[in-house]
Amino acid sequence: MMSSCKKARYDELFTIAGNRAICKQPDCRSSYAWGRQHGTTHPLNHYKEKHPAVLQSHYEATAGCTSQNIKTFFQSKNNRMPLKEKMAIAVCMGSHPLPFSFFDDTTIQWAFGFQISAKTVKDEVISLYCRIQEQGKVELSNKKGTLAIDGWANPVTKQKHICVVAQPILMERKIYFVSSTVMQGELDADALMHFLIDQITELQSYGFTTIGIVGDNARAQQAAISRISDEFLSICQIRCGAHTMNLVLKRIITQACRSAVQIVEKFVNKGIIKRYVQTRWNSFHDKVVELQGKQIILTSDENNELQRCEQLLKPVINLL
Repeated sequence: MMSSCKKARYDELFTIAGNRAICKQPDCRSSYAWGRQHGTTHPLNHYKEKHPAVLQSHYEATAGCTSQNIKTFFQSKNNRMPLKEKMAIAVCMGSHPLPFSFFDDTTIQWAFGFQISAKTVKDEVISLYCRIQEQGKVELSNKKGTLAIDGWANPVTKQKHICVVAQPILMERKIYFVSSTVMQGELDADALMHFLIDQITELQSYGFTTIGIVGDNARAQQAAISRISDEFLSICQIRCGAHTMNLVLKRIITQACRSAVQIVEKFVNKGIIKRYVQTRWNSFHDKVVELQGKQIILTSDENNELQRCEQLLKPVINLL
């Protein structure tokens, strides 16, 4: 449902007649489809292209109707954003600055009720990135612990993003963001090794002693960690248990649960359940259980196959 705030702003620009939006500007009267099925894109684009000055002045007049000021959000003492979410933003900014140009778009500013430049947003997020790094230096000072690395590929640019976090020993489930970087092309073990050594050296400069590095089973990651372990005898090479678990379950699913995969995919395509995440070891198991609990008609063979698959996966899931 459209908020009263947004509706008031629309009424200033358009005359809504049934499922049509008619421009209120003199000598224009352009008409566009309007409503839930058609959205507001075309009417707003019309104003952006034909009446940009009117749109800008209208925004300035309604700027007080705002849901949230981004700069205030980042600077507010009452900001209760969870640490993990702050770390996620920091990783994004540190490794691949986001295209904030849409903040400068007058239509976006009008539609969402804020007026703030892309530069301001970028500066605030980069500042957050730096503050989190500084917080980590304080918390990790004079402690021992492990580093953990993970990587993912940007599906658009094909760049490889690498993130490093530190976990002090004797501090249960508490991790701190260290740094992130982007690597072009295929992940290179030598480049990754030098990047990790730089992080180990910097951490050591303010008193953090690295006793191990955790990485997944990717060949480049393990090669880089192995070389570091050979050079620094006090640093252990540790394979990620979660990634190993995921590989085990993936093998079970692809080889022993092929029929169950087809059943789950069928109901995903029908929109009855959401798609599972292949990189999360318990995701497919959860979808199998969810599907059995739905009030839908499963054939006897389908039900038996899902039950068999659940029995195969459950012992591994319970190890966690």
